Amino acid sequence: MKPLLAMLLLLLPGGDREQAMKLYAEGKYQEAAAAFRAALAEQPDDAELQYNLALALWQAGDLPAAEQMAEQYAAHAGTPREDLHYGLLGAVRYDEARALEQQAASAPPPAAQAMPPAPPPDPLPMLEQALLKAQQARDHFVRAATAPQAGAQVQRNVERSLRYVEELQKKIVELKKQREEQQKEQQKEQQKEQQKSDDKKDQKDQKDEQKDDKKKKDDQKDPKQQKDDKEQKADQKQDQKNNEQQKSDEQQKKEQQQKKGQQDKQEQGQQQEQQAQPRPEPKPDSKDDKQSPQSQQQQQPQKDEPQPQGGESKPEPKPEAKQDEQPQQQAPRHDAPGEQLPGQQLTPEQTQRLLEQLKKLDADLQAYRVRARNDRKKVEKDW
Repeated sequence: MKPLLAMLLLLLPGGDREQAMKLYAEGKYQEAAAAFRAALAEQPDDAELQYNLALALWQAGDLPAAEQMAEQYAAHAGTPREDLHYGLLGAVRYDEARALEQQAASAPPPAAQAMPPAPPPDPLPMLEQALLKAQQARDHFVRAATAPQAGAQVQRNVERSLRYVEELQKKIVELKKQREEQQKEQQKEQQKEQQKSDDKKDQKDQKDEQKDDKKKKDDQKDPKQQKDDKEQKADQKQDQKNNEQQKSDEQQKKEQQQKKGQQDKQEQGQQQEQQAQPRPEPKPDSKDDKQSPQSQQQQQPQKDEPQPQGGESKPEPKPEAKQDEQPQQQAPRHDAPGEQLPGQQLTPEQTQRLLEQLKKLDADLQAYRVRARNDRKKVEKDW
């Protein structure tokens, strides 16, 4: 098509025409269209200038103006060439289809768009419009190819338009299939959500029905029966508490019996140990150290007093004198150097009584220690 246009431009005379031809050959299509318009202003009925202007406008991308000038060419020309006329119309429709396809490809699908302020354009209608334009371009190219002057370029345009129509049809089919799958998935999700809400509603209705049934049964019961049921429940609770209390009491009794048995065993062992130890015997009275019974009662044992076995009992402390009370009479002191009390010997009866008292104190002390050991709280082990 371009070589044919170049041949036509070479045949055209005039300064504006030559300038327009030169600009068109350099690829400056907008400047060439302006030059062709200037030449057409001088010769408005020139069909060749109209066609050349339409061709320059098509190359510049002004498709509506190119289509308008192509129709003017066909109207003013006495016998217009169909291969040029329909070939140019087919080229315009083909470019329009390409533009619509690009817009559809750049437009995201509605499902992938995240709530824009304005709804995005739907690519499916754009592709359908592009298919319609491509089919129109195919028809124009076919009519141009049937003209006697049609060349090889027109035939190539026909084949190209046929391939393009098939491509658009495949894209439309794939997009529709994708839309159907998306709709099915959305329907499934909606059905799941509806099923969940229905299940929740059914569960709530069942609970309400159970409550109503229970309430009706309670209302149908006699007051006496309701009172008996309440008393029965209270008796059951009381029996449960009594059983728990009885179990705790039995457990405490068992623990006390175990503690008592352990104490008895320990006391028996201590008594056996005490019986195994030899008892101290009092020393015989000395003739030189004999004294009167009165002096023996007043005198306390000092040197020959027997000590308790085991070293566990201690002599009771003397009562302390009150701070506010002053002694009325001080006893004579015998703690000066070289000054001692006269020695005094106990009688066998006194010695025996003293030993029995010490033995009793020793047994009381052992029993007290055993009780203190058993009453001590056990350490809870955490391993």
